[in-house]
Amino acid sequence: AVNPGSQLASGHLNGAVVNLRGHVQLTGGALGSLTLRYGNQPQNQSPSEVRAYDPMRSTSAAAAGGWSLLPGDATFSLATRGDLVLQDVADPGRAPQMNVWTYEKDGNVGIGQSWFSLWTDRTAIDLFSAGGNLTPLTDTTESDMAAVYPTTLRAVAANGSLYYGRASALNVSPL
Repeated sequence: AVNPGSQLASGHLNGAVVNLRGHVQLTGGALGSLTLRYGNQPQNQSPSEVRAYDPMRSTSAAAAGGWSLLPGDATFSLATRGDLVLQDVADPGRAPQMNVWTYEKDGNVGIGQSWFSLWTDRTAIDLFSAGGNLTPLTDTTESDMAAVYPTTLRAVAANGSLYYGRASALNVSPL
């Protein structure tokens, strides 16, 4: 198992795997962990749950220990017997920059950044959890509440459930 005892859900402290061209394959017991929440209170359920709360059914989980994947023209195949947690997937050409360029035009000063995409039509993420739960996203810091993935994303929890976004956050606050 990789990072099974981690209590971290955000930042790249759990690890980042970068592959600009090629294939990454992980087969193991677990990647990270998902602790399911049960109860009939809003903090125990997914913020987007519209059905009546069932204290015997989990709609949210505390995900921790997930990796960040940064594929270029590459494929990632991750398969586990237990839980499979990803923090996020990002394009390494669009990674946040520490340094930015300042500019001045017509007396206006600003900050500019440039980026390029390393993703191609062959970039793919394949996730398979045989006996546990799966989350393809725990980092919920997107500004527009959208996650960007390569064209091909396959996520299968054969004997579990999918939890993502705010439903997989460590601390869920009611709406």
